[in-house]
Amino acid sequence: MILEWIIAARDSDDQDAFAELVYSFQDAVYNLCYRMLGERTEAEDAAQEAFI
Repeated sequence: MILEWIIAARDSDDQDAFAELVYSFQDAVYNLCYRMLGERTEAEDAAQEAFI
């Protein structure tokens, strides 16, 4: 299940798993942030913060 994989990646120190997590969801997170904020740079910052 994808949710279990996300939680495991978040909780581990596995850099490859985290990179895969970001790669898999970065576009969706950015698009959501852009729709909510309406400005590219603000959306980029918010999307980055979401993964930190």
